[in-house]
Amino acid sequence: MVHRDCIDTKSLFQLRDIRGPADPRRLLPNLLSRFRGWRERARSRHLLLQLDDRMLRDVGLSRSDVDCECAKHFWQP
Repeated sequence: MVHRDCIDTKSLFQLRDIRGPADPRRLLPNLLSRFRGWRERARSRHLLLQLDDRMLRDVGLSRSDVDCECAKHFWQP
C-alpha cells in the first residue's frame, strides 16, 4: 500500500528538461562558445603580460596580480 503523503508530487512535476546543455542540437554552438571564451581569456592574459608597470598602476593592478592571473591555464576562469 502506497501512502500518497510520502510521495513528493510537487518535485515530480517540476523536473527540468533533461536535454539541457547536452541537447545534440546545442552541442556545436556550446563547443564553439566555449572555445571562443578560452581563446579570449588566453588573449587577454597575453595582453596583460605586455603592459608595463605604469599601465598596470593605471588600471589598478600590480605585477604580482598579473603574474597570478597569467599563471592560470586558459580554461581556468
